[in-house]
Amino acid sequence: MQGNKTIRPVLDDSERFPGLEDLRWVYYLRQHPKAPLYNFKSGDRLDSDGVERLHGYKRTLRKLGGTSSLSFIRAFYKEARSDVPAYRNYPADFNDAPSMNRDDLRKAPWDYVKDSASLENILCYATSGTTGAPLEVIFDATCASSWLPQVELMLEKEGLGLEKGAGTTAVALICYQLETLTYASASSYLEGSGFIKVNLHPKQWRAPSDASDYLLGLDPGLLTGDPLAFSALMELEIPLRPRAMISSAMTLSEGLAVKLEEYFHCPVYDVYSMTECRNIAFKRRGIMEKMRPDLYLEILAPGEERVLEEGAWGELAVSGGNNPYLPLIRYRTGDFCRLRNQRGRQFLEDFQGRLPVRFPLPHGGWINTIDFSRALAPLALASFQIAQQRDFSLVVRYGGRGKLSREIGKAIGGVLEQYGAEDLPFIFGEPLPEISGKKICSFVTEFER
Repeated sequence: MQGNKTIRPVLDDSERFPGLEDLRWVYYLRQHPKAPLYNFKSGDRLDSDGVERLHGYKRTLRKLGGTSSLSFIRAFYKEARSDVPAYRNYPADFNDAPSMNRDDLRKAPWDYVKDSASLENILCYATSGTTGAPLEVIFDATCASSWLPQVELMLEKEGLGLEKGAGTTAVALICYQLETLTYASASSYLEGSGFIKVNLHPKQWRAPSDASDYLLGLDPGLLTGDPLAFSALMELEIPLRPRAMISSAMTLSEGLAVKLEEYFHCPVYDVYSMTECRNIAFKRRGIMEKMRPDLYLEILAPGEERVLEEGAWGELAVSGGNNPYLPLIRYRTGDFCRLRNQRGRQFLEDFQGRLPVRFPLPHGGWINTIDFSRALAPLALASFQIAQQRDFSLVVRYGGRGKLSREIGKAIGGVLEQYGAEDLPFIFGEPLPEISGKKICSFVTEFER
């Protein structure tokens, strides 16, 4: 990510970790002789009150797990109508509420912030726009770390948990990209246990064996990443033995899930999440289940304001969440599935989400398509698609009214050059329709995935 080179820290470590008094473990993770070339510093920004709020959130999830989802959404909706400007004129009955989508959030994100929400110490995360136009989502430190208790409750079902305490490494986020932010951090909620984000790309390490030595030495309890990063990790043949693995950002195939479980000897979860509300569901052994009781899921008819009956296939809509800066009411995800209810649990069937796509190169190796997403993000395209043909060439299409072919070509050419594939031809195809009624896949290839 080109922007990495210009980022300057505006916080010191006492501000990054207000809930931790002893930061020696963080410094060890950063200064380890086999550590990668970390290019960023990050902390959870949690003070003691924030940590307690997270524990309270975990208790709330347990409590909600034993209640009716319908009673939850009625209470949530009532509060949202009184506290969120965007919902103030909504009908009194949740059943009559209209749906919303990403474009609504992009046009007026401030309208979705609770009047009661504190405006101090807010954070902002910008998506890369992998499946459409980029989006900025605001939240606070407690909300940013709320995925941890969500994951804890998921792991508890198999008798597993997260590491706690300084001297341990709870989470290693694994990437494989040309460039991305990387850092060593710690979780105040997990009593100072380490959190590292590493990039397996060879250019990010001082020596070829450092990645293996560093990860083996830290022995992270949970590995997170996407299918492409986990495939690269297997190819390095690092004999890690985590307690569990979580794949996200794109769909994990059943075949790869089995390979990962056999190689790393641990359960592998395919977690479906969105920046707008974080974790939604998880898939294990081919079964996909709603992950959180503070979300209410429905299936809507594509292009219609109509809720479909149980078992019908349509667009998944999400309501609820714990972000005071973005409470969701019937938010259309752009993903499609069926919902089944069984003994108080909700399952997602025939789910169609984002499949991992990488572009093979004629001389061997492959391009991680996330690098194209990052290069195109500053252009704020309404939509785009890069399709790889059987002869390795690329066809580029984009939506919107701007004439951005020169800027797009420069961004794509820059990525190809970094991969040593500057001679790979690419052309522009027909513009993408502004309104299609279908989700546009940003990356497609004629090669087998």
